[in-house]
Amino acid sequence: MDESLFQNNFINKQQICQYFGNVLLATDYQGQIVLVFCNGEIFTFSLVDGKEWQWTSSLKVIPQTSITQQEDYGLQLNGNGHKFFFSQVDQRYELKIQIWKRGHKCNWTFQQSLKLYSRNKFLSINLSGSMLMVDHVRTLQIWDYNHTQSKLARMQSVPLESTIAYFHENESVIAAKSKQHVVFIKKINQLWVKYQSIKAEQEFFMQFFKNRLIIITIYDLFMYKMDDSLHFQLEKQIVSGIFTKEPQQCLFMGSIVMVQMPSLEIECYKYENNSWVKDKNYFKSNFQAHRLINSKDYKKLFIYRKKYGGIVFEKKNEIKEKIKL
Repeated sequence: MDESLFQNNFINKQQICQYFGNVLLATDYQGQIVLVFCNGEIFTFSLVDGKEWQWTSSLKVIPQTSITQQEDYGLQLNGNGHKFFFSQVDQRYELKIQIWKRGHKCNWTFQQSLKLYSRNKFLSINLSGSMLMVDHVRTLQIWDYNHTQSKLARMQSVPLESTIAYFHENESVIAAKSKQHVVFIKKINQLWVKYQSIKAEQEFFMQFFKNRLIIITIYDLFMYKMDDSLHFQLEKQIVSGIFTKEPQQCLFMGSIVMVQMPSLEIECYKYENNSWVKDKNYFKSNFQAHRLINSKDYKKLFIYRKKYGGIVFEKKNEIKEKIKL
């Protein structure tokens, strides 16, 4: 990695954990708690006094000793880091969801389990962790806590075939990827209803960023801004060319776009002359990472690498965004 990465955009590099192997990662809103799932266990790490990462617990969540298909597992941590959701699809196509809650001195206790009998493509939770969403037989199933706030129960099924869907931070809007469209769903009088659709491409990445939806296609990066009525209007269309190598993941962080290629190599794109241009100074050749996530406030970048383990980088506050957000 080139040192300019830290000088230009990131500070305060910190080591979180060792290299475990093939893992899943999850973090909270401010990036102060990190969960690492590996070989049937979830290891939890906490940032102490803003200076040092400490291992706090290990939880046995499944009996398997290894992960064979990573896509059959999911891990989500809510915004305040007090609740996580772990999902697993077994050989019988049964989806099992475990909900764990953090108590005193980082002690985690099992709270609830859910079952579905269909191979699900994704699991998404809202920021507070009070709702979860899965796809199930061409519908979006949205679960919410019951009136006693003790258990999650299925509240509504929205007819929509989707491959991925996300809650916005305001917890009143959902963006769902459905074939060549993004479908928006909002909550009206305790009911979720579809209210807007945006046409995209056959293949694209999408991501909420503050009050905007980012859509990255083969040739362009689109920014849609949410107005007071929760409708999204096109704000910017910027040439990207990021999809030419069919990336596995795109991560928009305002001033830069981080891209994970099928080879696990990480590329970085910067905004220049109304286009996203690959910045060859960010990473030396063949810089690979197994996992790449950001904190939900977009101020920290977590990279998990072979031999090096988990590393966190803190984004500089004084960056002058070339795209005003």
